[in-house]
Amino acid sequence: MESRCMRIRIYLNRTAFNGLYRVNGRGEFNVPFGCKPGTKPCDADTLNSAANLLRRAEIECQDFRETLQVTNPTTDIIYVDPPYTVKHDNNGFRRYNDRIFTWDDQKDLARLLVILANAGAKIMVSNANHSSIRRMYPTGLFHAVALRRATCMAADSIRRGTCHEALLVSNALIANVRQLKKALAGR
Repeated sequence: MESRCMRIRIYLNRTAFNGLYRVNGRGEFNVPFGCKPGTKPCDADTLNSAANLLRRAEIECQDFRETLQVTNPTTDIIYVDPPYTVKHDNNGFRRYNDRIFTWDDQKDLARLLVILANAGAKIMVSNANHSSIRRMYPTGLFHAVALRRATCMAADSIRRGTCHEALLVSNALIANVRQLKKALAGR
């Protein structure tokens, strides 16, 4: 039964609309799926290679608060990409995401990341590029970079466009990257 469930998950991941995984309010998968011409499910070599890498990984399913409590600010690099809930309701994200990741969750996440950044943690956060989000990450601890990227969130490729995101990078991570570049240049 377990291998059948795994095969179904792989099929959905490879054939769902734009590779998207989304659930409804009841936690049920709700993305259209099915093979389009040219869709190639994973071959055995790719799956075995991924399985070998994952054997060395420890994967936890837990609240972000628990995960951040066990990070080591001096050795870990922390990347977070929360659902894009924002204080305003102009983009439709909040109506959908606020059930699974509330505005209070967004504030808790920022508060914990600020504590870790103060402790010297190397952090990168991708989030909505909105002033209500950027304000939660102090400029003395985080550098905010506005990004524009292509989006594939429309069924018709003609209706796809770009979206704006913020990349918030802690001072410790920027300093670490500068040290790495300097070391590589000295080779």
